[in-house]
Amino acid sequence: MSVRSWDGDASYLNVPVTAALDMTADMTIAALIYPRSTSSQGIILSGTDSGGTGRWEFGIRTSGLPYFFIRRGDGSTVLIQSAGSAVTLNQWQIVGWTGFGTRHFHLSQLGSGTWEHPDGDVAGGISPMVPISGGYMSIGYNVNGLMAILGIWSPLGLTDGQVEQLDDTSASIDWTTATPPPHGAWNFDQAAALEDVPELLGEFETITGALSGPSDSNGIQGTTIDTTHDPAWDFAVPPPPLPFEVRFSGGAANDDPDLSLGGVESSEPALALMPNFARIDAVPGTTHHACGYVHNGDPGGAATVTAYFSARDLSPGVTMAIGLEPGDPGDVAQTIPDAQTPPDLVVFSTPASADAALSLGDIGPGEGKAIWLRAVIAPNSPGAIHNSYTLTFSVTPI
Repeated sequence: MSVRSWDGDASYLNVPVTAALDMTADMTIAALIYPRSTSSQGIILSGTDSGGTGRWEFGIRTSGLPYFFIRRGDGSTVLIQSAGSAVTLNQWQIVGWTGFGTRHFHLSQLGSGTWEHPDGDVAGGISPMVPISGGYMSIGYNVNGLMAILGIWSPLGLTDGQVEQLDDTSASIDWTTATPPPHGAWNFDQAAALEDVPELLGEFETITGALSGPSDSNGIQGTTIDTTHDPAWDFAVPPPPLPFEVRFSGGAANDDPDLSLGGVESSEPALALMPNFARIDAVPGTTHHACGYVHNGDPGGAATVTAYFSARDLSPGVTMAIGLEPGDPGDVAQTIPDAQTPPDLVVFSTPASADAALSLGDIGPGEGKAIWLRAVIAPNSPGAIHNSYTLTFSVTPI
């Protein structure tokens, strides 16, 4: 990831926003910053409504203390300042804010492992929040320093523990994997004013060029790519995780695992394809089958998928195996008349590690690949003493 520098002289980058960022509930804002000076109040991120009167902003005061400010359309205002430490000049650090149910700030020197989560200096709530749909967001106004990444989490703000997970210098950073994932995450590596803000979740529009003035909702000024500073963090940001899930078979709305015997893919997620396996299904001398689909819910991204058993806690004489329905992703699986009838042309195996995982191939947007599970209970098995399994899927975007 590149670093973007702001010169502190009315520098900012404005981008129109969609309704997705009308944050009217709890939210967390976090930024990776390297402040050179706080002689002027710098706004890390702000949102302004379509009329230009209502706004909220998160930034650093001239004292170096983080703050959050809101001005509503009726003119009422609230200013909350951190009761903790000021930011440190000429050092990389993560600074953040969480509101509105709980209201406090976050601060950590990058890689130190030490965090502050101080409350604000003003009691009372700040709801309602200002809606900004049809307005714009401004990044880095009057900031004198460097920023490399910024994230917004809403309508559920992060816990302190989740915020602390953002400071992970041991691996490639991907703030999009936080729970909940961020609405916005910029990596600030656009090379020219006419390029899109490379926001990972696609909720922002193209920057059109230079700003005509402070109220211009789309443009850029006073900020450039800075190639001389490195926050000593691996900024190889991977794509957002694809929304894959396992679904039942047995019809478009089937949610009964006992009827998940092949046929049309269901829209219902399957937390377990054989939930009764540890009880009535585990009859000695029987074999049972179930069919599900590994579904790619991403409308625009394909991925290569593999599967293996990461855990199996089975009674003596009991085996659990997985097989693929012949054909391609998107094909409808064969239907068996009952759970004891084996599906045709399905080869079962028992992969027990990622290295030995079964390949499901490439699953495209909106497609489902049918898989089969088979449980064999030997005649001399004690049956339903304990039978459970964990099937793990690895998804690699392509």
